[in-house]
Amino acid sequence: YAVVQEPIISEFKLSLTDSGLLVSVFFLMYSLMQIPGGYLADKWGGERTIALFTTFTALAAIGLSFVSSFWLALVLRIAIGFGNGPLLPAAVRALTKRLQGHQLEVANGFFGAGWGVAQILVLNLLPAVTVMSSWRTSLLAIGVTTLGVSVYAWIASRGSTSNQVLPVGKPAMRLRETITRRMVLLILINVTGIVIPLTALTWAPIQFVKLFRVTAVDAARVVSIFGVLAIISSMVGGFATKIIGGRRVMIASMAATLGGVLLLTNPVSPTIGLLIVGVLGFASMFYISANFSMVPGSAPAGSTNPGFVFGVYNTISNAVSFFPPLISAYILDTTQNFALLYLSVSVVAVIGLVSSLLFRKSSL
Repeated sequence: YAVVQEPIISEFKLSLTDSGLLVSVFFLMYSLMQIPGGYLADKWGGERTIALFTTFTALAAIGLSFVSSFWLALVLRIAIGFGNGPLLPAAVRALTKRLQGHQLEVANGFFGAGWGVAQILVLNLLPAVTVMSSWRTSLLAIGVTTLGVSVYAWIASRGSTSNQVLPVGKPAMRLRETITRRMVLLILINVTGIVIPLTALTWAPIQFVKLFRVTAVDAARVVSIFGVLAIISSMVGGFATKIIGGRRVMIASMAATLGGVLLLTNPVSPTIGLLIVGVLGFASMFYISANFSMVPGSAPAGSTNPGFVFGVYNTISNAVSFFPPLISAYILDTTQNFALLYLSVSVVAVIGLVSSLLFRKSSL
């Protein structure tokens, strides 16, 4: 959405707060579907759950490319959040049931790198398609591509040994067994990893256009460095976890994320902005492998129902992440001050850093 928000704002005559709402409702529904998605993944199998909800997401994305009003766009953004919500718990369930120990950490690193690949493709291709055609064509292309992925997911899910239907405990009982102190600290670290990149990727392109008079395509290419560094970071983080330990990896990630968002208050030039976004790209994904690998083990229920446990973890992470996009959009809407925007979200990065330090202490 971030790379096509300007033409959408223009066509529907939206305020920045309206645009922020389109971001936030996605995360609200995404977060609400985490626990049900994890429960279904434990019951049906990760691959089958991925196939079903990827199909739903694709159809909603295709529908979004044909909307004629803000309210219809809002409904379809909610629908896309509904379809996306179960995917991550289902993927974690599938990986956890197949891999253990360092193999799981490395696999999570490569899994996180896939996000970086997607960001590179989206941030480079969609602005160009939007300029040559329209934002509707860009979103239609995303929907059709996702539909193709869903077809592959259905094929891959056939005959999978991890798709056995399993008995799962009552959700209320599992929920009580899941929310531990270690889980809360991991959640706060993850909130930082969601909020800071989301803020940077949503507003940095507009910031660069306004400050440096670059084109929207150029701004998107500058931000695409985030994806490049995210790919490298996620894979490096998987291997670094074995060398220096996952707790130190998370501390380093949170410290660099805080530094990056503070530097973004005054990027000085497009080149400096590029470097800062690169720092954020690396820092904000470095923690993924260590953090995700520790989630099932942070709660007693994780050994039998990793999908459900991860669903709880991601539900709370994304529910908290619902508010910063709205707050940051309101701050920017009323002050037109990017420095104040980034200073406000840096509070989240401080919380993430403190949480990583507390997690290391609690684990020693």
